[in-house]
Amino acid sequence: MNSTRKQMVPTKQLFILLLLLCLLLQAGYKALHNSAAPAKVPKSLAKVWRTGQFPLTEFWEYQGKFPGKAFTAFQFKPDGECEFYQVTVNDSHGYRLETLVYQKGTVQFHHNHTFTFYPTEGNLREFYHFCDNTIQNYSQKISPKDLITQTYNYSIEPNAKGQDELVIRGELADGNSTTFQAFAW
Repeated sequence: MNSTRKQMVPTKQLFILLLLLCLLLQAGYKALHNSAAPAKVPKSLAKVWRTGQFPLTEFWEYQGKFPGKAFTAFQFKPDGECEFYQVTVNDSHGYRLETLVYQKGTVQFHHNHTFTFYPTEGNLREFYHFCDNTIQNYSQKISPKDLITQTYNYSIEPNAKGQDELVIRGELADGNSTTFQAFAW
């Protein structure tokens, strides 16, 4: 009986060790899958690109008084770091919801005119407006499971004034696009 008990102890320890190893490998795989090492950004793209009007300098001090509609910006840094800003507005029957999203991570530009954004952290804030009253409903960090890696199709195209604009399309070539202008912060 003692020899059986002695054999079971190492088996239990081995089982626990294998279980922990599997959990660590799974966590490592998820971390690798959802992030990428920073890669150099092409010089012509390493800047802030925005669509819509919103004072980026006020993004963090914002208190719910934005009269505009929507805003999106990417800041591509030369070393491959990327920051994403988005303000969305939903007006309905005297009620207004403004959502501010910030995500930070890395970006990789690919030879086929796509780039992939790998967010590693983020923040979400919402403001509700009812009859001229502004209420900040909440501000919270975006959970890691909600930080989704996304790939975009892009092109650089001149506008009517001959200035380069960044045109971003979704993963499907359905014709829908968003045009971004370079912006000096």
